[in-house]
Amino acid sequence: MAAQIDPTAQSADKRYIFEEMPVPKALAHFMVPTVMSQLAALLLNLADAFFIGRTGDAYQVAAMTLTFPIYLCMTCVATVFSAGGNASIAASLGVGNRERAKRYAAFSLYSSLFLVLLYALGTTVFRTPMLTALGASEYSIGFCKDYLFWTILVGSVPYTFNQVIAQLFLAEGEGKIAGFGVTMTSILNVVLDPLFIFVFDMGIGGAALATCLSNCVGFAYYFFQWYQRRRTTVVCLDIRAARLGDHICSQTLAIGIPAGLVPFLTNVCDLVRNYFLAALGGDIELAGWGSVQKVIFALYTISMGIAQGARPIISYNYARKDLRRTRSLANGTMIVMAVYLAAGIVFVNLIPELIIKLFVTNEEAVEWALYFLRISIYSIIGVAFIDLFNAVFQAIGAWKLSLANTILNKGCLLTPVLILLVNLYGIRVIPYSQVITECATAVVLFAVYLRITRKFGRAEQSCES
Repeated sequence: MAAQIDPTAQSADKRYIFEEMPVPKALAHFMVPTVMSQLAALLLNLADAFFIGRTGDAYQVAAMTLTFPIYLCMTCVATVFSAGGNASIAASLGVGNRERAKRYAAFSLYSSLFLVLLYALGTTVFRTPMLTALGASEYSIGFCKDYLFWTILVGSVPYTFNQVIAQLFLAEGEGKIAGFGVTMTSILNVVLDPLFIFVFDMGIGGAALATCLSNCVGFAYYFFQWYQRRRTTVVCLDIRAARLGDHICSQTLAIGIPAGLVPFLTNVCDLVRNYFLAALGGDIELAGWGSVQKVIFALYTISMGIAQGARPIISYNYARKDLRRTRSLANGTMIVMAVYLAAGIVFVNLIPELIIKLFVTNEEAVEWALYFLRISIYSIIGVAFIDLFNAVFQAIGAWKLSLANTILNKGCLLTPVLILLVNLYGIRVIPYSQVITECATAVVLFAVYLRITRKFGRAEQSCES
């Protein structure tokens, strides 16, 4: 028989973590599980690229590059409801409204599953014209279809369930549950990858099948954890609680849409970039850029874990009007992010060729990848800090600011600057567009952040006087 959970003691422990634990320890409590889960997801991402790269087939490597934007669109849906639900639940708990937190959880979970299922069906029906438009050649399109069948059509629901419910658990302080599920799923995937890719000789289709099966195991884990805590947790699986009224829908989407737009609009830029790489170059250039994407995405996933970990505790304390602690938590997160980025960039610059050859072995593709990487590596500074500032804005309810920043940066700057530079100077300037737009936007958002924190300081002085 499972041990009974004492809801009173559990609630007191969580309040201490949110409200009184020293800031460094509190940030570590939330960040360590999210960063560890992102490290595990990173291991999976790199393992897929590594094992596919070991096949020596540039067309399979190109297929991973071409299908990445389609897969990323599915994550956009999960991001909208995981980010929106996460911040809304934490804010509700900050003012002691557990029933409202449950409604946010149910709405976030079931809405995401419904929408991602529609997306999976749509991409399956139109996959051939879609892949052709993305630049798939007659040699790579079959590999693309194999990958999409298992990851999108079959695997979309368990993947989305895992991503959303992990953030819902995190919102109430259950970081270990959230982190362990993602970590376990990713490690299992890495173990299954070589079995399906090489032993069963399934290639990229085997990598996709391993991903699907691992997500199904993760689904079972999270459901079991919910079932054990169903009487004490605010993570609610009762579909009757997933109602649209009382601003549940609008509040969730107001916070979640800016978060979901980031990968979506980045995806649009990726589609345009892949089009130019295919049109002005070919599968070799696509394979080279795909390996660079893996490196940048590797750095980004950890920075995303840092921002995700900070969001619920910042939201909780802002909702209870503890502005001093809110500011301390946000500033502490910035320090953690800066130290991590400095270490990551130095590491990549020390051994760039060794890192690239983990993902692609074709010498011409490696040459292109090294050129792209020398420039693109610095875009992570802007990308990571923009993600952090957006997490802070979402946590304090400044969704309009987060939305405006996302639309201006990702929608009005990133893709147009890419198109302009490519038309003026050709394929070799492709990596410059993201460095310019992301870093410039991060500087502007830092100024906005300083203005907000100064307002916090004035509000604190007013309360003390």
